[in-house]
Amino acid sequence: MTGNRLVVKERYGERILLKQVYRDAFTSRAGVFRFIRGEAGRVSQMSTSSSRVWDLRFQRRR
Repeated sequence: MTGNRLVVKERYGERILLKQVYRDAFTSRAGVFRFIRGEAGRVSQMSTSSSRVWDLRFQRRR
């Protein structure tokens, strides 16, 4: 978060602003980011997709 904006920080420190397309889904030039909620309504996973990767998921550990 930068202020009230969601951003992705790339490998070399560049920040990319994410634009919300619907609830829990964001798009940018880096691809699509989707947050997946568990039964309790908390975010449990993040999925990212781009031109060469589809639905790469990251599991929340806490």
